[in-house]
Amino acid sequence: MENLKIDKLLSWTKEEFSRFRDKRASNSQYPIGDVVQSGLAMFSLKDSSLLEYNNRVAQRLPNLNRIYKIENCPPDSQMRRVLDKVGSIQIERVKRKLIYKVKEAGLLEEFQYFKGYYLLAIDGVHHFSSKEVSCSNCLHRTHEDGSTTYSHSMLAAVIVHPSKRVVLPLCEEAIVHQDGETKNDCELNASKRLLEKVRTRHMDLKFIRVEDALYANGPHIKSIQENGDKYIITVKPGSGAGSVIEQYEALKAGIEKEKKSPEDHKLFKLHGIKKPMSQVVTPQIEKLEIEINLSNNNSSKNKKGKNKEVIKAYYYVNGLYLNESHKDIKVHFLHYIERCKETGKILKQFQWITNIELTAQNVQKVEKAARARWKIENETFNTLKNQGYNFEHNYGHGEENLCTNFALLMILAFLIDQIQQLSNEVFQQTLEHLKWKKYLWEDIRSFFRTLPFGSMEHIYKAIVHGVQADYLSFDTS
Repeated sequence: MENLKIDKLLSWTKEEFSRFRDKRASNSQYPIGDVVQSGLAMFSLKDSSLLEYNNRVAQRLPNLNRIYKIENCPPDSQMRRVLDKVGSIQIERVKRKLIYKVKEAGLLEEFQYFKGYYLLAIDGVHHFSSKEVSCSNCLHRTHEDGSTTYSHSMLAAVIVHPSKRVVLPLCEEAIVHQDGETKNDCELNASKRLLEKVRTRHMDLKFIRVEDALYANGPHIKSIQENGDKYIITVKPGSGAGSVIEQYEALKAGIEKEKKSPEDHKLFKLHGIKKPMSQVVTPQIEKLEIEINLSNNNSSKNKKGKNKEVIKAYYYVNGLYLNESHKDIKVHFLHYIERCKETGKILKQFQWITNIELTAQNVQKVEKAARARWKIENETFNTLKNQGYNFEHNYGHGEENLCTNFALLMILAFLIDQIQQLSNEVFQQTLEHLKWKKYLWEDIRSFFRTLPFGSMEHIYKAIVHGVQADYLSFDTS
């Protein structure tokens, strides 16, 4: 675990960045390693803007040198200029190596959900928008008033686990204008490139891809299965897998008819065929119901002050086909409904398709895996936007790769923090002491700016235990 502690990782990133390809003259004033490490330091310290980082460099210089190993810190204009020319794949390779370090330390095993498989949540996120600033990579949208909005988005694949708050961002793919294309890039196109990245960079890992209804289409599902991976995908009426819901409803209607009219011929219509039920071989709907009492807190009590009793119902059927165009793709369908026992009111309901065969023994586990997709929104994107990382702030746009590179460096800083939260006892104690990450980042910035420290671990300890000094001296020369 020692190699995953914050100070070891910051030294390691500096070494990795120093190996980046640099097209500038060899005698450049600001080495490539210092420039990229400065970008990482800005996001590691959670500065709200590049201007804020730049204005505090003089006060922070000793600690930037000792902790981040930055020998010559570039001004903001130079940082933007150099980072704009850095190929994004170089930053991605550093993050891939960091994931390998996590695996070598045995921490990745904690995220294994089904035997041999990890949950990989996929979703897109928007991180830049402007009507004035643009580059050749920008997506563009023309409005009715003739104005144009330029934007950058990103598709992310994040390893999640239903019982863990920590997530591990695995791969990202920029949703940007592609060379030679006249149309905007889109999430589905980016997903093909992302799938290839995951396969080629993490060939030794198997995943259960947890995705939203956009991905419920034949070509995408075939591409997942070709690699031996699993999937759990949300389905909605009218989506690419809407006919799965229709098949399920037809089966359910047939069962209800059989219950209500046992004396009739039990006619059942499925896929346009009408014949006696006894002559039709159809998938069977299975049902599992579980009654639970919600935890004893005010939000889970009814109006009478009693704990809510909830019925969790799992309706599942194996062996349906995806849609009329892809009858060769067999899928399994899960309909989850949560009802209030007292009133019968439906509190929640979701529907998914999967290539994991459903049984009474695993439907609860599949449901928890499917709902863990929200962790990419809550524990990843919302954290980046609302817990000090300032994901939606424009740190710089540039003409080539700057906007994407800043987003990748922010996610790299986030991954380093997640690793500390997962494995570093000192960081865990610090976070427990302050309760909120917002306060943690504020205290780190304060100590970092005002006192000399030999390591980030020392700053963590200072936050928990305080700093004692007999006197303060001031340089008035």
